[in-house]
Amino acid sequence: MISALAVPLIEKAAAWSAPWIKLLPGRALLLPAAALALYVIGYWNGHSSAKTGSELASLKAQVETFRKDKEAAEKAAARAEAEASANAAIAAVNARIIEEFRNGPKSDACRLSGDDVRRLRNIR
Repeated sequence: MISALAVPLIEKAAAWSAPWIKLLPGRALLLPAAALALYVIGYWNGHSSAKTGSELASLKAQVETFRKDKEAAEKAAARAEAEASANAAIAAVNARIIEEFRNGPKSDACRLSGDDVRRLRNIR
């Protein structure tokens, strides 16, 4: 594939070299000059496509990394939300138990029953 840059260069080279191609030395140099020009164009295109390919591979790797990071962040957010709701439920139960003891009878005797002791032992 000839690049878009090469076509105008070839046209200019053909127009410039037309008078001396008619001469024997000009015809002798035409084939090596054309071969060199094709080599340079191929070399340039090869490096350009290799650079583009490596940049594409790098971008694909970055996209994959970002996708994995996004999935990990979503899982962490879901875990944090579940833990927050569990902590809120535990806090509500603990607050209810504490209120029951605050509103209980006011005497110097022990106010805890066996069930109260078991409930207090289960608070963590």
